[in-house]
Amino acid sequence: MQALHTSEKRPDGIPKMVSPRELSELIGINVNTLANWRSKGEGPRSFRLCGSVKYVVQDVAAWIEEEQRAEP
Repeated sequence: MQALHTSEKRPDGIPKMVSPRELSELIGINVNTLANWRSKGEGPRSFRLCGSVKYVVQDVAAWIEEEQRAEP
């Protein structure tokens, strides 16, 4: 599993983005679960870019931190 680097940006300054499949591999959540969360407005923030679902790595890291703070 690759590390989730929040400071990663492309050389042109565009934020690092991942697909649902890539995110699934990074955080160990099934792609179907990610799709279910998207349909319910849950999970990390996502958006469509030219018809493809994308996640900004910084948004995913922020979501993970938020989930960690919510734990008792």
